[in-house]
Amino acid sequence: MIDQSVAQQTIEEKLQLKYLSLNKIKQYSRKVEIARSYNGINAFNELVLRDRYNRPIEQGEIHRFWNWFIDTCLANGQKKIGVAAPMEHGKTSQISIGRILQWIGLNPNVRIKLVSCIDGKATEKTSAVKRIIQYSKDYKRVFPNVTPNLMDSWTTHRLVVNRDVIGMVDATLESQSITAQGIGGRCDILVMDDVVDFQNSATDVQRAKIRDLANTTWMTRIDDSVIGKYEGIVLYVGTAWHEDDLMHYWMQPGSNFTFLKMGISEDFEGIEWDILNGDHIFGREDIGFENKPEFLGQTEGIIPLWKEKPKEVLLGKYQSDAEGEGARYFDRAYRNKFVSSDEQIFYTIHECKDSTLDMEDVMNEDMWSSFMGVDLAISKRKESAYTVFVVGKMDQKGKKYLVEVVRGKFSSPSTAVIALGLGAMYRIEVGIIENNAYQQSMLEWIEVFRDELELKPIRNMTEEQIKKQEVGLEEKLDYRYSKFFAKDKDFTPALWAYLKPYLMECGRTIISFRPYTTGKAILDEKVGLPVFAAEVQSRQWVIPWNEHLQDKRLDYCRAGCDICAALKEMVGYPGAKYKDCLMAWFFCSRAMKTGQFRIRSF
Repeated sequence: MIDQSVAQQTIEEKLQLKYLSLNKIKQYSRKVEIARSYNGINAFNELVLRDRYNRPIEQGEIHRFWNWFIDTCLANGQKKIGVAAPMEHGKTSQISIGRILQWIGLNPNVRIKLVSCIDGKATEKTSAVKRIIQYSKDYKRVFPNVTPNLMDSWTTHRLVVNRDVIGMVDATLESQSITAQGIGGRCDILVMDDVVDFQNSATDVQRAKIRDLANTTWMTRIDDSVIGKYEGIVLYVGTAWHEDDLMHYWMQPGSNFTFLKMGISEDFEGIEWDILNGDHIFGREDIGFENKPEFLGQTEGIIPLWKEKPKEVLLGKYQSDAEGEGARYFDRAYRNKFVSSDEQIFYTIHECKDSTLDMEDVMNEDMWSSFMGVDLAISKRKESAYTVFVVGKMDQKGKKYLVEVVRGKFSSPSTAVIALGLGAMYRIEVGIIENNAYQQSMLEWIEVFRDELELKPIRNMTEEQIKKQEVGLEEKLDYRYSKFFAKDKDFTPALWAYLKPYLMECGRTIISFRPYTTGKAILDEKVGLPVFAAEVQSRQWVIPWNEHLQDKRLDYCRAGCDICAALKEMVGYPGAKYKDCLMAWFFCSRAMKTGQFRIRSF
C-alpha cells in the first residue's frame, strides 16, 4: 500500500522544482530582454561571456563601474572616452569584446575598427568575437538575427555579418595593429585596446610616432557624417606606460577625451578612481554610480577590490622579487602610475652601439679580460623569470664591451653546462651571481656535472693524466645532451653546437664565481644600478653593432635575439616586465670592478 504522506510530499517537491524552473526561465528571459538594450551591457556580459573554465562571468563592482562610466558618457554626448584600469582585471573581455559583441547585435550595420599594439593582439580579440557570434548559444538567444556573412569576409582580421543594407563596403569589425599600413575604409566606432606597450613607448621617437599614428591616421577613419548617439565613438582602453605616451596625452585637458583612471589604493584595501575632464557630466548632483548617494556628483572616490584579486594576492605581487612583479612594476601596472623619463636611467643604451665594430672581432680579442654576470631564475615555468648569462670584455684602457647574452628557461644541469661552456670560450676572469645561496648552487651544479663525466680536479695532475681522463668525453657529452639537456626547450641544438667544442675543456675550466647581495644595495648610488647607469650614460660601454640589423631603420632585430632582449629591458626599466638581462649585465659590470684577476687555468 502506498504511503499517502510520502506521495503527497513527492508531488509537492515536483511542484516546487517546477516553480523554481519557471522562475529561472522568467529571470533568464528578463535578463535577455535587458541585454538587448544599450544600457544592458552588464546583463549581456553575464549571459554571453565565459571565464577560462567555461563558466558564466559574474560582474564585479569594478566592471559595473566601467560600464556605468561609458554609458553615462554616451548618454550625455561624450563620445571620446578612455578607461585606464589595473592590469588583469578583465578590461579587454568586459569592454572591448563584450561591447563590440553587443554593438553588433544592436546594430548589424555598424562599422567597428579595433586597434591594438601589435597585429597578434588585435586578431586575438577579433577571433574571440568571431567564435562567440558563430558558436555561442547564449549569444544566439540574445541576438538570433546576427549571423556570419560567409559570402564576404569571416577571418581573424575582418568580420562581416549579414546586414539589411545592401552594398556596404566596410566590415562589421576590422582589426589591425596601430602601425598597420594601407589603412582604408571608415568606421562608426573606433576601439583602441592596449595600443601602447613596452616596445612602442620606450623612447621619445617611438612615443611620438604612436601619438601621430593615432591622431592623423586612426582618428581620421571615423565617419564625420554619423549623427546617432552610438556612432562616432572612440573608446580607449589601456594601462599606464610612460608619462608622455598616447594615453597620457589624451588625458590632458583640451584633448576632448573624458577618462576614468583607476588604481589599487596605497593600503591595498580598495580601488581608487578619478574621472578626468568629466566635471561637466559627472560633477552633476543627479549623476552617480548606480544612483548611490555617496557617488552622486563625485568625480573621485574608492570602490571595493575585485574578489578575483584580493588584498593578499595584490600585496604578494607588490612585495615579490619575481619578474613581472615588484613595487615599481606594480605601481605602473596596477595603479596606473606612469613611468617618467627621469626614471628611465638606461634610455641612452642605444647610443652605445658601434656600427663599425664587429662582434666577432671583439670576441677574438684574447688580450682583453673577460667577465660574466649571471641572473638565475631557478624555474622553467612559462610565467617565471629567465636565467641570463652576460659576458663582457674590458680592454687595457678600461673600455667595456658587450660580447654575449644567453637567455632562457634552463634546468639546473643546463645552467651549469652553459656557465662552463661560456667560461671556457671566453676564459672568464670573474663571474658574479646574485647572492651567496645562488653562488653555492652554481658551484654544486658544476661539480655534479663534472662528477657525472668522471672528471676529477686537475690540480696536481700532469698533462698526460688530464688528457687520459678526457678520453671519450665527446661521447659522454653528447649522451648527456640527448638524455637530459635537450629536454630544455631553450637549450637548442644550435646553442649546444656552439658550446660543445669548449665543453671539451670543462675539466680544465675554473671560474671564480662571487656573490652580489641584492636588495637595497641595488639602488645604492655608490654601488648599485645608478652607478651602472652612469657607465652607460658616459659611454663606458660599447655594443658591437656592425651588420646586426638587416633593416637599419629598426632599433632591434626582427628575430628577437638575446642581445636585443637585453636592450629592450634596459630601455624599459623600471616599467618593463622582465629585468633578468639588466641584472645579469649589472653583475657583469660589478665583476669588472673587482680588480682581482686570477691566473688563467687553460
